[in-house]
Amino acid sequence: MRWSLLVLQVLVAAASAINVISFRLQNLAAPQSAELDRSAILALAAIAALSAVAVLAWRFTRASRALRAGIAVAAVLLTMAAGFVPRVVEAHRQAAVETARVLEDQRRDEAFAREMREWKDEVDDRAATLRPFETDQAWAFVNFVSGAGRRSNGPDAPSAQALTLLR
Repeated sequence: MRWSLLVLQVLVAAASAINVISFRLQNLAAPQSAELDRSAILALAAIAALSAVAVLAWRFTRASRALRAGIAVAAVLLTMAAGFVPRVVEAHRQAAVETARVLEDQRRDEAFAREMREWKDEVDDRAATLRPFETDQAWAFVNFVSGAGRRSNGPDAPSAQALTLLR
């Protein structure tokens, strides 16, 4: 049993190291390259340290067989987990970035919808009373319509809504 846990530790350490290296190679061109380098180096160091602990516990511990087996199993499980830490950390970082992007898009869409309602009410009011825009109001309206064209996603794009209002 002692040899099997040691062989298992070596195999898990090799697989975890390959997993970390593979992850790092898959993300070579990532903008956060320095952060990924740090997490990969830390994961590889943890794998090496846990493997050393497993070998030292197997070789030099004079404790009961159950305690040595428990230490070896814990080292194997922690080594396996250390191989996935960089992937998990990067997945959480990407999820946070995506969430921030979605929230910013929602905030921008809400601001556009609010301004669109204000301009629509203003245009409808002026059309009903046959009052033209003042020069600076007309330029502000043209700027709003031209700025709406910067975002043209979805079936009811802001640019299409603004152009409809312009007509």
